[in-house]
Amino acid sequence: MVRLLLLLVVVFGMVFWFLRPPPRPLPTEGVRLKGVEFYLFPEEEAVEWRFTAQEMVEE
Repeated sequence: MVRLLLLLVVVFGMVFWFLRPPPRPLPTEGVRLKGVEFYLFPEEEAVEWRFTAQEMVEE
């Protein structure tokens, strides 16, 4: 009896594993910044984000 239940759990697990939806593709539109560095300075009065970009490519 236990073997039958274990077999059913494995079979249903395999079925649900193969029937899951495929991963969504990444969005291809927009602007990609290559070589971007972000700096966060929390010790200042107001938290400020600073960044530099070496190359900006529009896709």
